Amino acid sequence: MPHRPGRPVLFRGRDPGRRHSPPGSGGVVGGEIGHGGCTPSTTAPDGLIIGFTSMKLLLFIPCCDKKECRKADQVGPPTWITQARLPGTWSSLVAGRQRRGVQDNSTGGFRASAAYCGLLYSKTQRLGNCRRAHITVISAGYGVVGADDPIYDYNWEMKTTVAREWQNLGLQQVIVELITTERPTDIVGFFAGKSDWNPGDTSAKYRWFYEEGVRLALRDSHDNLRRAVTVFNRQGQSQSLSGLGRVLDLFLGPGSGLSSNALNQSLHLAKIPKNVKLDYTDLTI
Repeated sequence: MPHRPGRPVLFRGRDPGRRHSPPGSGGVVGGEIGHGGCTPSTTAPDGLIIGFTSMKLLLFIPCCDKKECRKADQVGPPTWITQARLPGTWSSLVAGRQRRGVQDNSTGGFRASAAYCGLLYSKTQRLGNCRRAHITVISAGYGVVGADDPIYDYNWEMKTTVAREWQNLGLQQVIVELITTERPTDIVGFFAGKSDWNPGDTSAKYRWFYEEGVRLALRDSHDNLRRAVTVFNRQGQSQSLSGLGRVLDLFLGPGSGLSSNALNQSLHLAKIPKNVKLDYTDLTI
């Protein structure tokens, strides 16, 4: 099958989620992944496996409560999330940061991927100086920052009033502009928690901002964007970030092709806590 620009490339092969493969084998196109095997949730017609070529990958992850700002991790001005990259929504980002009272990072600070030290960050060693993907952190204090951009310590979570204020300021539109500016072929987010936002809901909204930004971007013409997915926890909330971090570490590894097959293999091979089940959903469907 010839490749059409802006479309998934289809690699022929048997659908590993069918009876041809034993329970627990790797390579499913999408589905519930845990220690009890895998069940496919997304397959192409006739069992073709969807993958990627000529990739430009944007990767999104949440910030975390636990931070450690060490002198060895000091860096200069931001290089990823900048006014030059986000001219249309920069004022909203600055307004949100001022409302949160975070220290200005325009001249430097502490490398975000090193300062954040929660479970997702402690289980992956490949976020700093990553050359395989452009990594963006959705931050309750800074809105969005690059993994190598500077931050300072803050004590906010993307919940309740904080999340609502970021929503009113249009953080989701900041993500839209980032996607529109960078024109990725593929987007992957790693998030715990639910994707919806109901009245009175006090859960964290990192995943909501990511998925809302992606969906809004998809409403525009993005012929180059082939696939956008969210890796999330279906079960095991307390240890889910540990599992997500281990999967992310394998996915960004040197042996990974960063394809959908590579994502499935990472989900399968990662040492995920037994009470955690991870899944992923395709936002482009």
